[in-house]
Amino acid sequence: MASQRRFVSSQEKTYAYKGVEYTFVDTVPEDLVCPICKDLLDDAQQTPCGHLFCKECLEKTISGQRCHEGYVVYGGWHRGSSECPVCRSQQNKAVYDDTYNDRRVKSLKVKCPNLPCQWTGPLSQVGKHKSSASGCQHEKVKCPKACGEEMTRECLPQHQQSSCPLRAHCCRYCCKQDTYRNITTKHYEICERFPLPCPNKCGKQRIVKKEIEQHLAECPEQMIKCTYLEMGCQETVARRHLEQHKEERKDHHLLLAVDRVAQVCTVMSQLALRQQQLEREVAQLRRERDGCYYSSGGYNTAHLVHTKVKIDRPMFFLCQRKWLENDKAFPSLPWIVKLERFESATASRTAIESKPFFTHPTGHQFCLLVCPNGTGRRSISVFITPMAGPSDEHLQWPFKGKVEISLLNQLVDEEHTSAVVEMTVNRIQPPEIRGLGRGRKEFISYADLLKKESLNRQYLMDDCVYFRVKLQPDKPAHAPAHGGGWYVALHHQ
Repeated sequence: MASQRRFVSSQEKTYAYKGVEYTFVDTVPEDLVCPICKDLLDDAQQTPCGHLFCKECLEKTISGQRCHEGYVVYGGWHRGSSECPVCRSQQNKAVYDDTYNDRRVKSLKVKCPNLPCQWTGPLSQVGKHKSSASGCQHEKVKCPKACGEEMTRECLPQHQQSSCPLRAHCCRYCCKQDTYRNITTKHYEICERFPLPCPNKCGKQRIVKKEIEQHLAECPEQMIKCTYLEMGCQETVARRHLEQHKEERKDHHLLLAVDRVAQVCTVMSQLALRQQQLEREVAQLRRERDGCYYSSGGYNTAHLVHTKVKIDRPMFFLCQRKWLENDKAFPSLPWIVKLERFESATASRTAIESKPFFTHPTGHQFCLLVCPNGTGRRSISVFITPMAGPSDEHLQWPFKGKVEISLLNQLVDEEHTSAVVEMTVNRIQPPEIRGLGRGRKEFISYADLLKKESLNRQYLMDDCVYFRVKLQPDKPAHAPAHGGGWYVALHHQ
């Protein structure tokens, strides 16, 4: 049988195996070539009649004969009536795997398909030769750093060393370590040592990025405003032309300076007049304050009306929060009751008494009494206490009125905690027996003093709290009532 086989010279023809063309060093027996696909046998199968086929080729051919009755496929073994693709004989026996001829195919000696590689060896060793790092140097491989590049194995070291964008790289200016791609793109944009040319093209080419602002402050080509900008010159010139510009436009600059000096003189004259007017008003207010608090006689109605006009003027422009005025910004009415160093005050059991205030000019005199410890050191107590005043003999008794005591919210105006009490004073008692007066023993608890974000309230801030006292007395028989309310200042010493 072997003497009757025909041989094909490997120098005249190549064969494909598993889709790859190979050139064979030895001759290839004709019986190892699949008669269907004309390639070397891939997973050889032998029919009962002795013909060899590729397993895939034979399955596709026999599957076309499904019309034959009784044909069933069992895991690659074909049972039932089928026809041999070569001799057309009916096959009633099973087709089997021919491992012997499969080994013959894999033992054939071939050349490496990657030209110009000179390797030769068995067909079964081609895969190992191509995949080994020390094997075929002409095999196409991908970069192991996953940069996406593909090259022959012999070019891979050069690619990893000088071409791969993901290779390790050091910034030549600041020595930062990262990939070549990140250093040459993102890092160079933020590297403070990266050299830049002057943006004004002054001739300096290598300026460190962090020093670019310093250079622009001295660059002769940088565009700058004229030094007479404050006088009104709006021109912009290069720094090296500034002196020339000032020399050429000196007459114009002089006129601008004269106009500006004239404007300043006018404003100063107006301010001087306003200062004199304010000084006169302040002096008048001081005289009215002293006359109201210490006058022992009756008061003039016209004098009272004049005082009210002065008080109603907008004198609170120095304060950002008008409901937190103090006696230094406006020493007369209105005042604020201010309790400083609250933590220290709570440790003391002594009540704090405010400066005296009046229901109206030359009216009844009272003071605010604050007990920081309140009831059981859990709340603050406040009281309004009557005091003997310089005008008591001229006033009508008993005094009847309502008192509104408010703890001020230091975040928002008109969001305060208040209490109103009614009081009647028949006669002023000596200080040692006059008592606490009228008020609230549990005015507000310590827990409510803290800041509450949801309510936008905070009564205790910077270790201080503020009180406001507003009195609404009945009209005295011999004087008009003073409208509105008054503020009192209390400084905890």
